[in-house]
This record gives sequence, structure tokens and C-alpha cells, in this order.
Amino acid sequence: MSNLTLLAKILRLKELKITWFQFRQRDTELHLGIKPYKNGCRCPVCERRCRIVRQGQEARRWEDITLFGRKIVLWYAPKEIECPTHGRTQEEIPWAAAHARITYRLEYRLCALCQIMTQKAAGAILKLPSSTVSDLLHRVIARSRGVSALCALSDHDPEGGGRYSQAAVLHRLRPAASRDCPQPRGPSHPWSRDARGR
Repeated sequence: MSNLTLLAKILRLKELKITWFQFRQRDTELHLGIKPYKNGCRCPVCERRCRIVRQGQEARRWEDITLFGRKIVLWYAPKEIECPTHGRTQEEIPWAAAHARITYRLEYRLCALCQIMTQKAAGAILKLPSSTVSDLLHRVIARSRGVSALCALSDHDPEGGGRYSQAAVLHRLRPAASRDCPQPRGPSHPWSRDARGR
């Protein structure tokens, strides 16, 4: 077993292949060059495998989870593909949402931690400033509301003034009319403004 394969197994990177790795920032960050393994060159709309038009020139970076006190950063140069239905577009990135700076794994962990603690405490665990945690959390919630992957409610802690986010992660890309997702809150809902007397 090669070092790259062992590293992929330790980090539990599925459907990805590590091409290189490097420690940076005085060994506090592990940077990995990756590429999709048997699932690349897919159209982001129809998920059909398409012909490559142009190789990626500039590598993008995605922040992944923090493991053993080291932040993991993924690097990949997305390819431009030609879909017979949707034309020229950038291939789908299997480990992150379109235009996202963090991976699905980090999004899930961020929501799970913010469900049980303040954003400041979650930021300390994830090695992120609390303002960045707040920004990323709101991006995840705003994107996920459209596809109903995440149903969330943000509220304020009446005691300490710290902000809690009570997020229920259902699962990725569930249809909007899912029966498991709570319906929009109306005046009769106990969490609505009328019920709270505000």
C-alpha cells in the first residue's frame, strides 16, 4: 500500500484519489492534491459523464475538517466539459457544493457542532474564527433551504447572549416537498411570532 493510499484511508476520503500532500504553516495544515476517482467529468445539472474540453489551469482550494489539530486543505483544478444537453460547463465537484469554499464534511460537522454549542465554541474546535463560522453557517442554511437538505432555526440564548443555531441535518439534496421536513411556520405554530407574543 502506497503512502497516498494509506493517507486516503486514514482521512476516509471516498471516491477521491490523492495525487500529492504537503505540510504547511509550520505543520499546522495538511494540503492535499486530489482528483475524482471514477466519478469525474460529470455535468452539474444532469450528472452525465461528458467529454473534456479543457483541463483545469488554476487549482481551487477547499477547507476540510480539522484532524489531530491539523487543518486539512484540498486542492483541485476543475475541468471544463461539454454536455450534449447543457453545453460547456465546469464539471461537478463531488466533495463540495458549487462555489463553496468548504467540503460537505466540514458543512455537516459545522452544523452538528452549532446544534449543541455556541458558534464561538464550534469555531475553537474547527480552528475557525467565530465570524467565519457564522458566515459559513448562514451560507449553508441559505443554500440548503432551496433544496431542503437542511431545516434550521437560529435563536438567541437568553442567558449569556451567545448565539445558538439549532440545525437538524436531514440529508443532502432531499426534495422540497419531503414529508420529513417541517412545513413553513404559520401563526398557529408554537415557534411563530404570534405564539411567542412578539
